[in-house]
Amino acid sequence: MGRSCRRRVDHISPALRSFISGQTRPANGSLPAVSLFSGGGLGDFGYRLSGFKFRVFADIDSRRLELCKKNHPDSEVIAGDLRVTWPDVIREYHRHAGRSRPALLTGMPPCEAMSWANSWVNPGRRNGYSRDKRNTLALVITRTVASLKPRAVVMENVVGILSTRVRDPELGKTDTVAQLVVDRLPDYECWPAVIQFADYGIPQRRLRTILTFIRRDDPAHRRLERDGTSPLPVATHGRLGEGGLSPWVTARQFLGPPWFRELDASSEERARDPDDPLHCVPVYGAERYELIRRIPRFSGLSAYDTDTCPSCGALHLPRTDAKCWRCGSSLWTRPIVIGPRGGARLIVGSDTAYSRIPPDLPVATVTTASGHLGSDVKIHPWENRVLSVRECADAQTIPRTFQWPTPGRRGNTHWCRSAIGDAIPPWFTYLHGRVLRELLDG
Repeated sequence: MGRSCRRRVDHISPALRSFISGQTRPANGSLPAVSLFSGGGLGDFGYRLSGFKFRVFADIDSRRLELCKKNHPDSEVIAGDLRVTWPDVIREYHRHAGRSRPALLTGMPPCEAMSWANSWVNPGRRNGYSRDKRNTLALVITRTVASLKPRAVVMENVVGILSTRVRDPELGKTDTVAQLVVDRLPDYECWPAVIQFADYGIPQRRLRTILTFIRRDDPAHRRLERDGTSPLPVATHGRLGEGGLSPWVTARQFLGPPWFRELDASSEERARDPDDPLHCVPVYGAERYELIRRIPRFSGLSAYDTDTCPSCGALHLPRTDAKCWRCGSSLWTRPIVIGPRGGARLIVGSDTAYSRIPPDLPVATVTTASGHLGSDVKIHPWENRVLSVRECADAQTIPRTFQWPTPGRRGNTHWCRSAIGDAIPPWFTYLHGRVLRELLDG
């Protein structure tokens, strides 16, 4: 391992390191809250630590709701399609909280149909708007908001929510998903923001839209108007660290000792940390492992850039070739598939597929497919493997006190990766929750 990997200087702020380590205690107080499209309650974990108490979680995935219940034991969960179950959310909230209004309602509706990663999938557009029904799920949140009248509402989604156009049958108009949500909530003022989470010291490049709503008749709204401020936390980092900000936390600074034991995808023994069941990676066969090993360490390059024939050693092979021009053998150190007649062709993918993470940038966006080599920039900057479940969780700033299902089993490992990739970083929701709580408490 290179000298740069042996550094023991911690570039993550002490407060964030303490947060990830699970040493941040919940704030005093318990402002009532409701969560829709809750996933596993990971993002809401940050709001909980900042002083909000979630009475109800609702999601279509009953297994993820079990995760909510495990980490928010005093809450109730409602499983099912929220287009049908939203009245149950209202009844369950009033059963626990009486006539009082929630201080906060959070909603993280599915983003797959609006994500750039799935932009090649077009379920059909007509008259200038998307007909994918998943894109209208965000509008379901407004029904619950109109009934419960929470003091504050937070919605999180991909940046595509600001540009994806859908038809709203209730309003009878076509507009972006975000604008239709705003139009359906005339009693609220919205502060939209595109957030780069790396700007908050999080060691991950993750760009998301945060819509923060405050009721216009709430004292918190009057305070915001009086002070000319925003209900969002102030960024602490910037890419280059200019203007008094700290520089982004890079993969070189975040990964490696002393926080993560070295792993290798060549064998079961080397692919897991016996002291941490979540610090584990998939094991690959000889050819797939060699595909990773031949990508130069610290290069940020892709397996498509490997330009040496593994059979005859021919150099500088064109990036578009699947066979060696000299010996005719398949270039199995590149992402290829072999056809029924033995012919080889390159796997068609994005320019970032099968790539090492650039060491001098934060890690790439942690997705639900973090364990797959061909899914965007997923390969460790200098070790021969993808990031482990633990590294993905830490990059998402999920406290290590967060309770997972029995770790270590293959099915659970894949499921944990999926839940982690869907989450909003709890460090940001913790900072955001502190700002909101200060506003709502006056």
